Amino acid sequence: MSYVIFGDAQAAVISYVKAEMPGTLAGSRLPVDYSPAKHGPFTRLTREGGTPQFPVQDLALIGIEVYAPTSEAGIDRLNTVLALLVAARRRNKVPGVIFGSTAVYGGPMYLEDPDTHTPRWTASIQISVRWTV
Repeated sequence: MSYVIFGDAQAAVISYVKAEMPGTLAGSRLPVDYSPAKHGPFTRLTREGGTPQFPVQDLALIGIEVYAPTSEAGIDRLNTVLALLVAARRRNKVPGVIFGSTAVYGGPMYLEDPDTHTPRWTASIQISVRWTV
């Protein structure tokens, strides 16, 4: 008997951003030793919700947070990531994944990190993700 393993939309989006922006710091968790002055901008991508449509398709709501040394560097990175995700439709940058429609749901919005006072920009995007065999 074979089983269908559903994909992970958050992991697919992180892989896509890293493929489109080689060398960029991106993930679902901020590294413990992260320092904006030392490491540059970090893009945090997390699933905030969404609705699985079919066994191989997901309509995911992805939160984007960009931590950066300056507010200007943060908004530049956020706008780049948003543009890449909006342009992701039917691009084959991640094996086994097809991105479909996208919609920006919120942001960009500036929210300074309350603990470290690091400049942080946020947005949310809904993206359709389909897995292939």
